[in-house]
Amino acid sequence: MGRKQIIIYACSIISILIFISCIEQVDLDGSLNKETLIVDAVLTTEFKKHQINLSYSYGFNNDEPRFPQNAMVKINDENGNTFNFRQVDQKGIYQSINEFKAVLDVSYSLEIQIKESGKIYRSKPEKTSGTSNIESINARVDTNSLDEEGLFLTVKTFDSNDGAQYFKYDFIETYKIIAPYWNSFDAKITSRSPFEFDLFNIDATEICYVESPLKDIIVHDISSQSSSNVNFDFLFIAKNSPKINERYSILLKQRVQSFNAYDYFKALKKISSSDDVFSNVQTGNLNSNIISDSGDNVIGYFEVSYVSSKRVFLNYSDFYNDMEKNYVEECSVIQPFLVDPVDPTLPSPLLDALAGEYVYFDSNTDPDRPFILTTNGCKDCRVYGSEVKPNFWID
Repeated sequence: MGRKQIIIYACSIISILIFISCIEQVDLDGSLNKETLIVDAVLTTEFKKHQINLSYSYGFNNDEPRFPQNAMVKINDENGNTFNFRQVDQKGIYQSINEFKAVLDVSYSLEIQIKESGKIYRSKPEKTSGTSNIESINARVDTNSLDEEGLFLTVKTFDSNDGAQYFKYDFIETYKIIAPYWNSFDAKITSRSPFEFDLFNIDATEICYVESPLKDIIVHDISSQSSSNVNFDFLFIAKNSPKINERYSILLKQRVQSFNAYDYFKALKKISSSDDVFSNVQTGNLNSNIISDSGDNVIGYFEVSYVSSKRVFLNYSDFYNDMEKNYVEECSVIQPFLVDPVDPTLPSPLLDALAGEYVYFDSNTDPDRPFILTTNGCKDCRVYGSEVKPNFWID
């Protein structure tokens, strides 16, 4: 792995860290050259088994990331309750043993003890920074700054009276796709002279569902507003995007953040938006509320957050009357010759196509070009998604 790949990989881990509070600064310039613990941890008001991800950053001389194994991970609250976590994946994923949720106005702290080194990491006490509930998610047809036509998705919230001013958004998009050249048959050539073939049934799927998690950082600040409600365009979907080709759904989660959390992710977004994510970091500092007993740097932090979520469904036909829809790939069909018409001694164009990226779609009436072919992804949608309809899906 090259130097730039290592930098990008390190940033990709950092960019998924969930939340920060205050005031310890991490020197990223120094951390990149030595192994530094990365903590991805957020406790929310959702009743569930919460997850904490632990990993190490690594310098230019290391080729692969490492993950703390069998660490002791727990969350303590101010009332003396302890919520223990156990490792569920070799890639540093720890999950709470029991389901629980953050209670408003109760302080929580994170504690991690690394088995290999014995080092202990503790967060400062954190609690929710206000409440805010999603009222609606609306879509409108408009053009973006690049003059592209599409849909803007807007989140609106009820007024909040308890000081919620900073927000982070996460979402998962799910969309339906229909293979434009689906066919349940394939062909096997049994003779070239004379040309003969057999058709047989295959397992190909016409309708699939694609899941696409958010890969960006979206934060929003309403502290300068006179009102305490949110009215924010959080996503633009181009008209020609395959996401809205048929039917589309999005599950949006809104987290109320502290100022320090908002400030951290705003800075992290700037870092991750450049080609070389650390090239523009002059100070080399990000805030962390996690402290090591041994004085080691820590990347990431722990936050307690109020969460509101909402799901909506959209159809292409709800907004557009034309048929200018686009599949996940640009689909077409070809009709290659069985025998090269210029030089019959050359390999068969049809057999070459079948041995490459093309598959049988239909039979042709032209004996010199007996098959109509397309690409596998245009015939079987499972190249891009799953044939299993999600349990939340409503047609």
